[in-house]
Amino acid sequence: MKPITIIFWIAIILASMPLAGADSTATIHGVVYEWDTFEPTDNAYIEINTTPTQSIVPQYGIYSLELPPGNYQITATSYKENKLEYSTEVPLTITDNGTYVIDLLLMPVYSDIVESDENEKHPTTQAGTISIVFYLLLAIILMVAIEKITSNTKKDKKRHYIEPEIEITEYSAPEHVEEVPPEDENMTYPEDMKDLPSDLQKIVKMLQSNDDRMTQKDLRSKIDYSEGKVSMMLNDLEKKGWVDKRKEGRGNIIFLKDKHKRK
Repeated sequence: MKPITIIFWIAIILASMPLAGADSTATIHGVVYEWDTFEPTDNAYIEINTTPTQSIVPQYGIYSLELPPGNYQITATSYKENKLEYSTEVPLTITDNGTYVIDLLLMPVYSDIVESDENEKHPTTQAGTISIVFYLLLAIILMVAIEKITSNTKKDKKRHYIEPEIEITEYSAPEHVEEVPPEDENMTYPEDMKDLPSDLQKIVKMLQSNDDRMTQKDLRSKIDYSEGKVSMMLNDLEKKGWVDKRKEGRGNIIFLKDKHKRK
């Protein structure tokens, strides 16, 4: 092979190497957020420890950059009146080309932490800052959890409220019911009483046997019917014009009307 041919192929290989390197770059993008509101921030400054160092001022908190494979450190800071207020550092390892999404959360930098050298890193100081932030976030989480548990406990108490039991006494008919006095063959009853049902006739005959009047309570105790049944029967007799009902104390007195009294 001629020397000129060898030189030609070497030139082609050297010319293609930068293109291969360009194809192997990765895209890194993300958003810079404020720690207390989790909203994108406009006041941020990003540095990447490439050679030379790259810096970005993201607009609306959004940034994007191209990096070849390697290990990097992304640092985001925020200043107010030339004073550092927020900062965060994120390590990044790129192994191949592609897209990496790295969101950054700016954390507060406390004024009592003084760096002796701006370009020197202090692991102890960084650990102290992380420890304070950790305990602060832990306290907030505990407060929210306690409030939630207290709220659920109050709801459970309302949901499981048990109304006080009310003792209900059931009244049953007396075991020994006095029978209606037998009809006296020599006694004359009103002719129209035959038109009454047999159960109403019992009440009329009982009233006639007790001087034409009785309390509703006594009447109930001497007849084998429920209290509701007796009340309905008396209302029926009152509508038919057989009895009068008068209130006395807590009870009623039932009077047989004169025209229906026994002769």
